[in-house]
Amino acid sequence: METEVITRTVEAAERLSQTGENGFVLFAILTVVSMLGLMGFITYKSQKTMITTLTEKHNDNAEAIAHAHERMHELETRENECIRRLDTATDKLESCTRRLEGCFSELKNRKD
Repeated sequence: METEVITRTVEAAERLSQTGENGFVLFAILTVVSMLGLMGFITYKSQKTMITTLTEKHNDNAEAIAHAHERMHELETRENECIRRLDTATDKLESCTRRLEGCFSELKNRKD
C-alpha cells in the first residue's frame, strides 16, 4: 500500500513538472482553493458549535430565570401572608394594651 502511494505521488510530481509554468500556476491555484475551502469548513464547524453551545446556555438560563421568578412569587406570597398575620397580631396586641391601660386606670382610680 505505501509503495503504491509513493509511486503514484512520484508519477504525479513528474507529470506536474512536465507541464511547466502553466502546471505550476494550476497547482498553486488548486492549493489555494483547497486551503480556502478547508478554512471555510473549519470556520463553519466552529461557528456552528459556538452557536449550538450559546443556544443551549440560553435555554438553560431561560429555565433558571423562570424558576427564579416562580420562587420569587412564592416568597412574595409567603411574605404577604406573614405581614397579614403580623398586622392581625399587632391589632390584637394594641387591643390588649388598651384594655390593660383601662384596667390600670380603674385600679388607679380605686386606690384614690
